[in-house]
Amino acid sequence: MATVPDYEFATTVQVASFHEAELSTLRSVLYEHRDEFAHTGYRVIKGPELRKLKGLSEDRTALGKSNQIGIWDRKAVLLLGMLLRDSEVAKTVRAYLLAAEERAHGLIAAWMAVVQLSPLAGLSL
Repeated sequence: MATVPDYEFATTVQVASFHEAELSTLRSVLYEHRDEFAHTGYRVIKGPELRKLKGLSEDRTALGKSNQIGIWDRKAVLLLGMLLRDSEVAKTVRAYLLAAEERAHGLIAAWMAVVQLSPLAGLSL
């Protein structure tokens, strides 16, 4: 996914493009789940913070000409992928997350088996 050059976040336009979704769809999902997004890395910047960011970015076109802009970190983009219904990219994101959870579960189960077989298992430290 394209991000703002030199930064680890993307704009709403970039996120819509990544998910192949309409801006109005993103805004609707964002509004419906605003409390969740507020805690996962989506935020709106404006004023001095936006001016500073525009001054630091080599590619100002990514930030547009608006006086405020929504920015998304990786967690917020993944949350959107879990909430969008009709986006093929979002379906792929969900499959990726489920596969990652499955792999993590397998690693944890294997680690637990090793710990239980360890000669130190059952010792209280």
